[in-house]
Amino acid sequence: MIPLLRGLLVMLAVLTVFYVAVGIYAASLRREALEKAWEAEGRPGDRAAYVAAGMAAYRRSFRRRALILIYILPLGAAAILVYVMNWRD
Repeated sequence: MIPLLRGLLVMLAVLTVFYVAVGIYAASLRREALEKAWEAEGRPGDRAAYVAAGMAAYRRSFRRRALILIYILPLGAAAILVYVMNWRD
């Protein structure tokens, strides 16, 4: 039982690092897209306000919330694997 908990703790640490890295990368891609859109639209208004409004919308988006699958899928697969290995006939 202790090795399983140790393994899950290591898995959570690795997934957390991966989640943060992917989250920062996705936010930077969205910010870059907003900056390019601002340029393409002929510079309408204040650039910082435009990007800030777009990033606020991104934080509430489904795409941002879907990043939680970085935790759910591997941990779910590990749980299924442990269940199948322990309860097979």
